[in-house]
Amino acid sequence: MSKYYQENLESYIESFKEETTVQVAFMKILDEEIVDRGLPPVEKTSELFSMVESIGYAADARHKLKNNIVESDYDYVSYFKKDDMLTELRSMLREEVARFFDQGKTNE
Repeated sequence: MSKYYQENLESYIESFKEETTVQVAFMKILDEEIVDRGLPPVEKTSELFSMVESIGYAADARHKLKNNIVESDYDYVSYFKKDDMLTELRSMLREEVARFFDQGKTNE
C-alpha cells in the first residue's frame, strides 16, 4: 500500500470510501449471480472478496479488448513512475557492482 494517506488523509479517505463502495457493489453482483444460477451461496465475505479480485483481472482484460484500450508497459507498475523505476534500477546495479568488487578484495 502506498503512503499517499500521509500526504492528504481526507482526500485519501474519500478515495478509499469510493473504492469500498465499488468493491462491495461487485461482491453483491457476484453473490446475486451465484444464487440466481442455483449455486450454493458463498459462506464467507472474505471468499467473496477474493473471488471478485480474481474475476477483476479477466473483467479488466475483457473491458480493454471490448473498448480497444491499449496501455503502455509502464501502466502495470503501480508504485513507481518510469523515471523512478530507472533510478531505482541504476541504484541497485551500482550496489551490486560495488558488492561484487568488495568481495573480490576480501578474497585476495
